[in-house]
Amino acid sequence: MRRYVARQHVGRPRQNPYRSEGACRCTPSVGRQAHQNPENARWLEEPFDGHDLEGPARLAAEVDIPITGGELGKSIHQFLAFLTRKTYDVLQPDTRICEGILNARKISILAEAFHVPCIQHGTQGPSLAGYIQAGCAMPNCEYQEMIGQPNLPEEQWSPALKVLRTKHVFEIEDGYGKLPEIPGLGLDVHADALEEFRVRS
Repeated sequence: MRRYVARQHVGRPRQNPYRSEGACRCTPSVGRQAHQNPENARWLEEPFDGHDLEGPARLAAEVDIPITGGELGKSIHQFLAFLTRKTYDVLQPDTRICEGILNARKISILAEAFHVPCIQHGTQGPSLAGYIQAGCAMPNCEYQEMIGQPNLPEEQWSPALKVLRTKHVFEIEDGYGKLPEIPGLGLDVHADALEEFRVRS
């Protein structure tokens, strides 16, 4: 359904990520996804348990489609293990889980030393602000994954405008997200509106 809605707005994309999360072993279905690639996917994301160092590497050696993962990684040492074991073709740290913007940037620089792209794991809504800042500071981050409902990003983000002073939460132009020019994370929060919508126990 999500692919259908996207194609109605922007046409059939040349390449999309393909998610196959949490498979515990290299099953025939995972192998078929990777070999056949019916959606012309750009990568196959998390086809194994997030802590499995060997499974993704074995699959990557057998197929042409890149294997990505790493969203559960919390420390630089975990990502170093992914890189030295050649677990993934593309690292996908989650900026929140890996302890913030600074650590995400350190992971991307480490990945660059191994000639491995670093594409941040997705999020949605205002929390995307930190991911955008981190991504723009990563030398090998070409994309930002976004997670949400089957509608356009601006529609997903619009509820946040109730607590912001700006006209947009984030701006997208020709498929590129604009880095906010406002200081900090780029969100100008209206304190009075925030108080109005605060949930009290």
